Amino acid sequence: MVTLLIGNSSIKVDTQDRLALSIIKQACSYEVVGAKYTVPFQKKVWDGRKSIFDGRTKMFPSGLLYQVAAALQYNKIPFTYQDKRYTPEIKPELTHKIELRDYQLKAVEDAVKVGRGTIHAPTGSGKTLIAIALACKIGVNFLILTNRQDMLYQLKEEVEKWTGRPCGIIRGKERDLRQITVATIQTLSAQVDSLDEIERYFEGLIVDEYHHSASNSYLKILKRFTRAFYRYGFTATPFRNDDASKILAAISGRVIHTVSKEELERLGFLVPAHIKMLNIEGSVTGSGYEEIYSKGIVNNAERNSKIIEEANKLLLEGQRVLILVSRVAHGEYLSKVTGWQFIQGNSSKQIRTDARDSMRIGDLNVLIATGIFDEGIDIPSMSAVIFGGAGKSKVSVVQRVGRSLRPFPGKKHSVIVDFMDKQSPMLEAQSYERLAVYNRNGWKTDLEMSNFFC
Repeated sequence: MVTLLIGNSSIKVDTQDRLALSIIKQACSYEVVGAKYTVPFQKKVWDGRKSIFDGRTKMFPSGLLYQVAAALQYNKIPFTYQDKRYTPEIKPELTHKIELRDYQLKAVEDAVKVGRGTIHAPTGSGKTLIAIALACKIGVNFLILTNRQDMLYQLKEEVEKWTGRPCGIIRGKERDLRQITVATIQTLSAQVDSLDEIERYFEGLIVDEYHHSASNSYLKILKRFTRAFYRYGFTATPFRNDDASKILAAISGRVIHTVSKEELERLGFLVPAHIKMLNIEGSVTGSGYEEIYSKGIVNNAERNSKIIEEANKLLLEGQRVLILVSRVAHGEYLSKVTGWQFIQGNSSKQIRTDARDSMRIGDLNVLIATGIFDEGIDIPSMSAVIFGGAGKSKVSVVQRVGRSLRPFPGKKHSVIVDFMDKQSPMLEAQSYERLAVYNRNGWKTDLEMSNFFC
């Protein structure tokens, strides 16, 4: 017999049955990307999988309860469970001024019923408003976690705007703990040895842009909040490039509510995206990815000319254009040639805020930026995005397209300009992976998947 002792963050397995423990370990495992290229895998001493079941303590994250239970049932191993979770006393509901859309209200209601899980909603659906309304509805002390400093301040402003109350914040040595508090995972990681007060205070967790939580830093920190009965993840992209989506479920559980892109387009809360992919011919070689990327992307004269040409066309059409690059050197070059403003991670918070606000009100019609604009940037007037960089991250592609989908007067659709980079097999493969993401999301593109076989 197997007994599962369920806690808020972890589940203890009480059994000596080796077969049952092996099945649980397998149910808590995932395939490691690139494992097949390693020596241990090729020598058949490693199966290429990693498990988040701790065989020493016989514990696994509580979010994997359903997967483990299903695996035990499938293998006809009897089990029972004991609910050992700390259950907080519900406080009076915190009032807010948010007028929730029907789909947002449904998301809040579903989340309250279940108590934990992942909410999947596209960029532009108002995930932040859903999160605030959810924290207010439940009424316990909630910690909202993000992975970026600029998002931290935006979250604080939104909480105070809609609740009319001060929002707590954890940053550096400052610990202002309130009913709703915001923090970055980086701050908590830096204070990992002095989190006792914070862990005791919060009975609810909300992770913004949840796909980042598959990182080791998120997993290590979120496990410690043993009093957090309520756990929610919000994301537009519930998948990871490293196939570690099981870690996402481990933190707060399965997807409990989905808002579809099609529904939001039908309701007029998002506009459709039209993808334009331009062919880049030629041939580049190099000793490694960085050299190939430098030659084929950053310093490719033909490609850079097309970026600038497309941006100028869009500007003449009255579009507001964001050019996204992956390398600082690339952004600096494009900025030097065109005179357009470039912002990156080292740009001050004030410079980034001013650029965002200037584009929002129309004082700035074109901006070059690195991945700091991948998340949390709300500029409805932005109607065109040029992918100046390359890469294959599914998460980044969805986030970047989503930046331009918010409705705005006169905006019937957004324009996404990308490149089919044929200069090297590696860059071309990445282009087709991005194209596959467009097709899976139903975004109209001028290059069909059938071309992959040409």
